[in-house]
Amino acid sequence: MMALSALVAKSLERHGLGCRVHPPHQVGFTGTGPDFGGDVAGRFALAEGDRTVAITFGDVVECSGPQRFGILSGDDLLLRIATEVPGVVRAVFAVQGVDGLLRSPPEDGVAQDLVEDWRPGDPFSGAHDAAVDVTGGIFLKMERAGRMAQRGRAVTLVRGVRPRVIAACLGDPVRGTLVRPVPTQPPAPAAVPSGGT
Repeated sequence: MMALSALVAKSLERHGLGCRVHPPHQVGFTGTGPDFGGDVAGRFALAEGDRTVAITFGDVVECSGPQRFGILSGDDLLLRIATEVPGVVRAVFAVQGVDGLLRSPPEDGVAQDLVEDWRPGDPFSGAHDAAVDVTGGIFLKMERAGRMAQRGRAVTLVRGVRPRVIAACLGDPVRGTLVRPVPTQPPAPAAVPSGGT
């Protein structure tokens, strides 16, 4: 991941963007899951006018307990960044090989059945290959996306190709899955006192 993040940084810099890489194992993040330790807001907050692109990734981090290390998921990092860093309004998951969330796992030769709008609790069928993705696959991704949407962030899953990722980051219409919050019940109307005596 260090080599990949260096390539991403180099590409961004070629396009005139300043960037800073934040490897979780080097910046004091510890533990796994959404409550991992570390000052996310302090690490990723930008000063007014600062256009630096922050780069981070899922990583092996120190943990307490007998195992002493674990994998901090990029989905958990994105959840915390999107909900704790001031000014974040949008989160984009760039996924490989599919246009977004599918109603069922992709199969070769079968058209993809894209879920264009999804709310937490909506059904979908997925497959998780723990040998490839040790942190939860599409199920964890959708749970974290739902939590971000419930906290007012615009969340989109798109195929990880340049034009779609850029459009999603800008908030432009794009083929993918828009994650929407579950509507909350409006507050009950206040009781109106009766006017008699």
